[in-house]
Amino acid sequence: MKTKIWEKLDPLVAAGNIREAISILKETLVKCEDTLEACFLARDLAELYKNLKDITKAIHFGFLAGEGFVREGEIYHAMSLSIWLKEIATGKEKSEQLKNLISETFSVLRPKKKEQDSNFPIPTPFQEFTASVSLENESEGEVPRNQLESSSSSNQFALFSSLRSVETAHLIDVVKTKKLSGSEILYEEGKASAQMFILVSGSLLLLSKSGVRKILKPGDFVGDVSCLAGVQRGSTVRAQEETELLEFSGKNISESFKKFKNLQEKIWKFFEKRLFLNIALRSELFKNLTSEELVVCFDHSLSVSPPPTRVLMHEARPVDRLSFIVQGECERTDRFGKSMTLGVGRFFGEIDFLKNQTSSFKVTAKNEVYVLEWHRETFDKLCFLFPRLNENIELLSLKPGNYPIVETTVID
Repeated sequence: MKTKIWEKLDPLVAAGNIREAISILKETLVKCEDTLEACFLARDLAELYKNLKDITKAIHFGFLAGEGFVREGEIYHAMSLSIWLKEIATGKEKSEQLKNLISETFSVLRPKKKEQDSNFPIPTPFQEFTASVSLENESEGEVPRNQLESSSSSNQFALFSSLRSVETAHLIDVVKTKKLSGSEILYEEGKASAQMFILVSGSLLLLSKSGVRKILKPGDFVGDVSCLAGVQRGSTVRAQEETELLEFSGKNISESFKKFKNLQEKIWKFFEKRLFLNIALRSELFKNLTSEELVVCFDHSLSVSPPPTRVLMHEARPVDRLSFIVQGECERTDRFGKSMTLGVGRFFGEIDFLKNQTSSFKVTAKNEVYVLEWHRETFDKLCFLFPRLNENIELLSLKPGNYPIVETTVID
């Protein structure tokens, strides 16, 4: 994200007048009263000093901005700056310090903070700074420290807030940054999924052949469901402006699972929820439920992993659960022996379950499969909690035959 002042700075930088641009930016930073804007200005100064090959000042302001982003709860901007510092030969130490600050601040296990005297400034990792941060030297003016400090944000991030600090630190080590120009394509529908992304700044337009159109904003995860599910991209995503993303490769994530066993379980739980919401939001069964209500539905599910060839649903027997595939494939066979493969994002048994009748099919696990299940008693409780869910069931039960009740293509 570029600050508004860049409308004035861009012509100067293009003309090679970087020192003049720095002078204007410093003056703006001194007068800035908004904490978050000050972080962006410090980041911009870091970039200009890097262009000027003044690496010491570039690292100085890059780290300052990164710490400010942490205090403002902007984890993804802070992660981006940690990567930026690491790419500078002499910036690796500051990158490591910023990474540790991020992992300690946003992870589930945080060090206990000591009580501070309110008369003293909030402490920071900057050992070289005291009550103020100098722009050049003391004779050229100082930036009040309160421009870059605020109490640590209490925002919880769906993924990182469940991780230990060592796990968060590891993910920062393997993540990369990716930048797109306006209208540049991130990935196309139907292509293989090898990466997942988090949008740091800018915006993305998601389009699918099925008619889904969505604007993605900073903080949104992009492509994570198809990547972790191992399915083809269900949409085409392109930048609408200059855009920065954090990029995780599927290979690095798999290697991370081997190194941290508990990390796989935590990310997998996050993925299961994202996949369920991805499908349920377009489902006739769950229509008109809010995202918050769908999360409650997910929280009431049971995750099971039956071995290959295990029969998950027997033909002509009462169906006592609703099932949803999150990984692997199942084979559905009717009484005439006709089979079809059910993949990620498919419900099965839903028709007979909702009509409270015996199963019309046999369903068997084809390979290693993970399934979310809602047993009858649990689902009845959800219907009591959310009357709209019960209304949807009543409407669907009136439809004849094997009607489709969900859109099963993963779109992310």
